[in-house]
Parts: sequence; structure tokens; C-alpha cells
Amino acid sequence: MARRSNPVIDEILRQGRNQPRRRILAALATGRVESNFRNLPGGDADSQGWRQERASLYRDPRNLSASVRRFYQEAAKLDRGQPVGVLAADVQRPAAQYRGRYAEHLDEARQILGGGGAGGTGDTDSRARTRTTTTTTTPGVDNRRARAQLVQAFLEDKGADVLDFAMQARALRDIPATRSSRTSYSGGGGGGGGGRGGGAPRSGSSVKELFWQGPGGINLKNGRRVPQGFVSGHTDHVHVAAGPKTVDRFGRMAQRMGLHVGENPDFGGVDPVHAPKSFHYSDRAIDVSGDPRLERRFARRVYRYQRRRRR
Repeated sequence: MARRSNPVIDEILRQGRNQPRRRILAALATGRVESNFRNLPGGDADSQGWRQERASLYRDPRNLSASVRRFYQEAAKLDRGQPVGVLAADVQRPAAQYRGRYAEHLDEARQILGGGGAGGTGDTDSRARTRTTTTTTTPGVDNRRARAQLVQAFLEDKGADVLDFAMQARALRDIPATRSSRTSYSGGGGGGGGGRGGGAPRSGSSVKELFWQGPGGINLKNGRRVPQGFVSGHTDHVHVAAGPKTVDRFGRMAQRMGLHVGENPDFGGVDPVHAPKSFHYSDRAIDVSGDPRLERRFARRVYRYQRRRRR
């Protein structure tokens, strides 16, 4: 039975003709979560349109063509091979507790898209090509990229929700994290596998701020310990501020632990919700979220780094 025409879906698919399949799936999952594929006149606060853009931040959120085009442009900037549901969350940047909603609708997105996508290639074909690449390599040539492609194809097809934490850890060892190409997995399993994600940087700038007010809270201000409750909030994420290079290293460490890193120009951008002179806007702060046990472990590693630095 043919699918009934829907303007939002039609525009996502029309503009997605030259897009990678994963970005089309991310757009479809976003449309289902944010508006049920409707170009809404309103929403929370001043949010409007199919992806609920803020009218105070975006010009004419209900201009469907322009809004879909913005989604694909933002997705292209943020796409680093993460699971499709995580890509959608990175583009939309909801509160940490809502990031998993997009992955829940990927099966429906695949049904809508069918075997289409860029070049008319479906998931099965792309996985077959990846497997061929990994098995026909030249002796002596570094095969990490081929293994990374295989892992990415699996994540695209299955989604992070069915991938256990040990598998994520093995995948991350095969995909080197660099400043220009990062791989992030949100949420993810218990604390056991994440403990092997690599320690804090051996050297770097002083930690200006460390705010973690969840279980076993640790708070630093200007590199020194301050009592619990020194700041409000910070119960569902760890805030770290330091020099840009040190923050970058802490961010990559958090990603290797299986945590999500955000609120930084190099880690998916910054929401305009912080104080005007916040460290977030100058590449000197990150917010780290995910499993509270891993958040606590991450905060303790940052704290130990600062203690070593003061000796």
C-alpha cells in the first residue's frame, strides 16, 4: 500500500536525494519525535516547525524547505560516524535525559525510507561493500579505517540501544579519536567496561571549574575544592572548564569512557543558554553526561588530575 503524502516527509526525502542514508534517517527520526511530521505553528517556549526550532534563533522555522536544508547542513557538520540516533540528538541538542528518544524511532524511519538514500543504496548493500573492503586489504597496510567502516555500518543499522558496552569499547579502540574526527556514544551500559577508557591527560592547564553534584559530588573553582552546593544544578552532567587543549583531552577521555560530550564549539556546538562570558563560548568548557556511575568516575579523574598538578 502506498504511503500517504506528507509535506514534511516529502521535503526530507526530496532534499535527502544527495545525502548519506544515515542523515536522512536522522531527519526522519527527528520529524517523528519533534512534531509527528507536522509543521507546527508553536510548541515549547517559541519553538515552531517540524523540528521545533526556536523562532528567536532561526529565521522563519516554518519555512519547511529552509528548515530541512538547515537540518542537513547541521548534520553534515556534526556527523562523525556516531549512531544515527545520536546524530539526530547532536543536531537537535535536547536535554540529556531526552537524547535517547530519536533512536527509538529508527525502525519507522527505515520503513519510510526503504532502500533509498544517496545513490539508492540501502543498509544491506553498504554493509556488503564494507565487509569486502575489510577482507581484501593489502599486506602491511593499516586496516584501521576498514574496521572503523564496518563498525560504523553496524551501528547505523542496529542502533546504539542493542550494542553492549563491551562492543562499544572494542569499536572505539579501532577508531582513533582526533580533534578533527571524533566518535561519541551516549549512554551505554554499566561501569565495568568504561573504566578502561584511558586516564586523564598527563599535562595541561589548570582546571578552572569542575562541577558534579550527582552521587559522590566533587566541585572545584579556580582549581581548588569547594563544598557541595557551591553552584546549583549539575546533578545530571559534569561541567569542566580549563584551557582549550586540556578541555579537548578531557572530552576525548569522556568519549572513550562511553559518555556524551557537548556544550563546546568542537563537540557539537553550544546552546545559547549560558552566561554571556561563560567558558563554554570560548572553547574552554564541556558538559559531560550519560551513566551516573561513569559521570562520577570521570569527575574523579579530573579531580585527581588537578591534585597531581598542584603538587
